[in-house]
Amino acid sequence: MDSRHPLIPARRSHPHSWKRKAYAPPAPNGWKRIRHWVRLPVGDMPIVLEAIAWVAGATLLRMLADWLLALQPALWIPVALVLSMPAVLAISLSIWAPPLTLILGYRLLLTAIGLVLGGRL
Repeated sequence: MDSRHPLIPARRSHPHSWKRKAYAPPAPNGWKRIRHWVRLPVGDMPIVLEAIAWVAGATLLRMLADWLLALQPALWIPVALVLSMPAVLAISLSIWAPPLTLILGYRLLLTAIGLVLGGRL
């Protein structure tokens, strides 16, 4: 009759037979979806068109924000939050998804250029 408890596993005879694996944190499925949206387009012309779209979108956002602030100055807190969202999003994604840092930095730079241009117009 065996005196060991049924939930305690039997000890292996040789400790070197155990293999250690390198630790790799599990990748959440959400990053696969983000990676799909954050990659650069293929080709030279689509990259230029995407850069123009990012700058133009940020310029329009800044012009809309200035118009809203001129219309209703009490909206300065929500407008400030909306204008700071691209930087907050890029910083948080660069911390949690480091392989995407260069692309996010590129798009953040384009967004910042557009926000500055929108403030000058």
